[in-house]
Amino acid sequence: MWDGLKEETVNSHVIVILNTADAVALTELDGHVGHHGAQGCRLGCDMKGRHKPSSRHYYAVHLCPNGYAGSGCDHPNIDIRNLSRPSPEIYKAQLEKVVLATDQANYEKKQKETGISKPSIVSGLVKKYMLPIPLCFSVDLMHLICINTRELIIPLWHGQLKCDLNDNKETWDWVTLVGETWVEHGKLVANTTQYFPLSFHHPPRNPVEKISSS
Repeated sequence: MWDGLKEETVNSHVIVILNTADAVALTELDGHVGHHGAQGCRLGCDMKGRHKPSSRHYYAVHLCPNGYAGSGCDHPNIDIRNLSRPSPEIYKAQLEKVVLATDQANYEKKQKETGISKPSIVSGLVKKYMLPIPLCFSVDLMHLICINTRELIIPLWHGQLKCDLNDNKETWDWVTLVGETWVEHGKLVANTTQYFPLSFHHPPRNPVEKISSS
């Protein structure tokens, strides 16, 4: 690069350890299809999604739903403790299938099979100064832990999660955070404030009173 202060060309070797972004932006960086794809794992593991009828999305459902018969998605339950590890060799072989697609239909087929839509934009970097793809990418833990998990678990236990019309919330035996139990739970959450250090920006609030901001 040109250093205007020194008025000379400077050679700088940037060492890339980790490339990260949220779930939407990372697809532009790593070239994968995204978490709603048939092969939606961001690190290229073999966890295959399941297609919901009348929906365009695939979901990372580990257990096969009762009575499910989705074509190509009725695979057995997935043991998340024994998923395959990210492999640069497998990624390279899968990417080659996509790159060598003969037409649009073949490309879409290979994209669905591999979970890869295009080469990563970091693939042009000097290999000896970076971790190999896909080991140099992360998953979106911020949304998973801080937003999505809370947004799923609380409404589920509280009996307010949106569901299909043919589902019956009266049969949800896991709905336990209701009535006096919900009130007591809220008090317990608020009382944990005394155990947080002063440097903690926002101690937990009582979800019964502050459910939209807790």
